[in-house]
Amino acid sequence: MPARARRELIILGIAILVGIAVLPPLIWVAGSRAFGAYAGGGFGALLGNFFRGLASGSFGFWIVAAGPYLLVLVVRLTIGVARSLSAH
Repeated sequence: MPARARRELIILGIAILVGIAVLPPLIWVAGSRAFGAYAGGGFGALLGNFFRGLASGSFGFWIVAAGPYLLVLVVRLTIGVARSLSAH
């Protein structure tokens, strides 16, 4: 496997891991502070709902899981466009 592809897979894996393991607790903390207790129960209930949503293919849950990688892509695109514009 080429080094570039391997690097991209590592970035994708880390970003998905962050989206699945880090974002749900952050969402729960922010939501519980801003809106009060989670209506479905505690943190465990949120995690259960999150993983059920992923398993069912829910678009919103997959956006949360893929969000970090999508952010990496947007940053790369922005840098590429800025470099392209500054070269002209």
